[in-house]
Amino acid sequence: MRIVVLALTVLITQGCASFTHYPVQYDSAPQAAKVYCDGEFKGWTPTIVLIDKDRIQTNGKLDVGMCYAEWESGFKQNFFTIIDTNEDPKGKVFTVYRPQSQIGILLDLEAVNENEERREARREAFIKAYEEAKANSPCNTLNPNVACVLPIEPE
Repeated sequence: MRIVVLALTVLITQGCASFTHYPVQYDSAPQAAKVYCDGEFKGWTPTIVLIDKDRIQTNGKLDVGMCYAEWESGFKQNFFTIIDTNEDPKGKVFTVYRPQSQIGILLDLEAVNENEERREARREAFIKAYEEAKANSPCNTLNPNVACVLPIEPE
C-alpha cells in the first residue's frame, strides 16, 4: 500500500510531460491592454493563451502568429511571434511596454483600475481552460507509461 501511495505522490508532484498545450502569457505595462492574435481577441493583459503543441516544429520553434497589445488610448505594440520551445519548455512570458507618450496615458492608467470585472472573467476562463486541458490529458489515467507534468493550478 505504501508503494502505491508513494508512486501516486511522485506521479502527482511530477506532473504530465505529454501535456497537449504550450502556455504563452502576454503581459503589458501598463496592464489592461487588449491582446489580439491573428486578429482574434484573446483577453486583457496579463492573459494566458494555450497553443496546441502540434504547432511546434521539429526544431522546437513555435510561430504563435501576429499578436499585439492595444491600450484604451489606441496605442499598439507587437509581441514577438517565434518561440524557441527548447529554451523555454514550460511556457513563455512576453511583456510589451506602452510607447513613451503622454497622449492618452491617463485613459490607459484608469483602464488598469476599471478592469476588475474583466480580470475575474479572465480568471474564470483560465480555470475553465485549465480544467479542460487537465480532463483531456493522458495524466488523468493511471498509466505507468505516461510521465505527468500538469501546469500550476490557478490560485
